Amino acid sequence: MLARDIPSLVDVLRAHRPRLTLPRRSRDVLVALRAHGHRLGIVTNGLPEIQARKVAALGIEALVDTVVYAQHHAPDGKPAPVCFAVARERLDVEAAHTVFVGDHPVKDIDGATAAGLHAIWLPGARLVPAPAVACAYATSLAEVPALVAHLLEAQHVAAC
Repeated sequence: MLARDIPSLVDVLRAHRPRLTLPRRSRDVLVALRAHGHRLGIVTNGLPEIQARKVAALGIEALVDTVVYAQHHAPDGKPAPVCFAVARERLDVEAAHTVFVGDHPVKDIDGATAAGLHAIWLPGARLVPAPAVACAYATSLAEVPALVAHLLEAQHVAAC
């Protein structure tokens, strides 16, 4: 590859229209969380125009209340606390009553906890070490609704 080829390759990447399918389990978990009255948001890193095409391909906007493209709010996106604050403000929820689920120990878990949120680590390919500040650990997405309920109930009991 020659240096003169780079701009055209970048254009291909930026113009790509992904063909993605949201796994049924992911859809079911989002639907279940909403059925329990939770407001849902997504905070995503990456170039906003590329991430927006992924979100559209997955049909995720119909399943959540807001999508925050982190780089619209901070040059490097997550873990900047402002990215999480924007999501909370859009969802109209206090930090202490917010649970964030993520797979990246620093960008997701450290960022969410620095913003005052409860964080559930769902490692995916990022297996070890677990982030020290995670409030909970999920081995599968199916575990998330119960963990969310536990964390929010524990918060409610502590606040009473």
